[in-house]
Amino acid sequence: MDSGFQDLRGRNLRIINVTIGDTEGGLSELLRAEMQHAAGYSMEMEWVFVPLPDGRPYRSASTLYMLAYGFSPDLPATDADIRQSLDGIATVQVIEDIVALRPDVVVLHEAPSLGLTVPISRLGVPILWRYHLGLTTQNRFTKRFWSIVNSYLKSCARVIAHDDSYVPKRIPTRLTAVRPGIDPRSLKNSLNMTSIAARSILVEGISSVDVHSVGNSRIEDAGFLIVNLARWSPTKDPVSAIRIASQTLAKNPSTHFLIAGARGIAPSVVSTRNAVIAQANSESTSVRRRIHIWSLEPRPNEGGDLSAAIVQCAGDVHLTASRAEGFGLAVTEAMWKYRPVVGREVGGIARQIRCCGGGVTGSNEEELSGALTKFCASADLLSVTGAAAHECVLNHGLVTRELSELRRVIDETVGAPVQLDESR
Repeated sequence: MDSGFQDLRGRNLRIINVTIGDTEGGLSELLRAEMQHAAGYSMEMEWVFVPLPDGRPYRSASTLYMLAYGFSPDLPATDADIRQSLDGIATVQVIEDIVALRPDVVVLHEAPSLGLTVPISRLGVPILWRYHLGLTTQNRFTKRFWSIVNSYLKSCARVIAHDDSYVPKRIPTRLTAVRPGIDPRSLKNSLNMTSIAARSILVEGISSVDVHSVGNSRIEDAGFLIVNLARWSPTKDPVSAIRIASQTLAKNPSTHFLIAGARGIAPSVVSTRNAVIAQANSESTSVRRRIHIWSLEPRPNEGGDLSAAIVQCAGDVHLTASRAEGFGLAVTEAMWKYRPVVGREVGGIARQIRCCGGGVTGSNEEELSGALTKFCASADLLSVTGAAAHECVLNHGLVTRELSELRRVIDETVGAPVQLDESR
């Protein structure tokens, strides 16, 4: 690593964010929020998106994603294949595109971008690698992930994770934790209305929604609505969400459950959504008729964001059943809208909910269903917990706090050579 970096502290910085592959999802929303507010922290941000080709690069990225979360990969890829795919991203054109933006600092996001570390570091530009996934415990899959990743981290000035517990104690560079935040001024987060008002809009119909409901009850008949909003992904475990909510619906005849994910035709999306529909079909008739399964427009445009915001407002309480989660964007967004969240005891979900008592966590389906039932039965509990959830995000979960911390990390990093953090 070049140790002759300029000292950039105390002046405007030009930050180039680089992502590989999909431009949708939580990461894209976090980046857009940062870019909207960066000027207030003397940072000019640009975003370089590098498409991910089908074939080996896609298999490698998918494998790394599953390994990072401690799961056995769906698609086979050897370590050699993965490294070759990562290195192949660093084409002359990609490097030239980044250099043309005249960066002071390059921020690489997630593992697929790591192949860019060596060629960029040779140009004397400091590199920060941001790791947005995370698992607090290590298993043989996560160990394989870090054995691949560590060889690239030697060229990074620092690693930024959502929580330092997501990263092993020994990595070949410094580690700092910076928790994400949401943009309160975005369309999705600036919208706030009562659950009754939002449900009335759902009845009238909102754009960009595919309805896969297997029941026949009308959502406007819901006396209480549980919402699960997440991608159709096995790590989000929407099938478990159906089982959890169904236990509560069986005890509360006026309660409905709306589960919504982003529209898509990828095999993993279709198979997960079909598994959700099959699980709902297996429930009793009285429960099944109160389960609503929707797909929303995935792109961050006015229609997609508005639909997601209305769905979030329509819920009285939100459920998240993810098996692994570095940061639950939908969790914080729901809490900002004064909605309590019931979530599985994993990663960022547990930290976000516990922070100020904005909901309840559980380690199994029975505990999660029991928490939902308590919210169904108590308007006071719903109101008090919802207020605490909003206050928590106001104090700890906004992008302004995130950018303040990020700027401080960059100021501490520029001009400093890479070194092993022996304190961990």
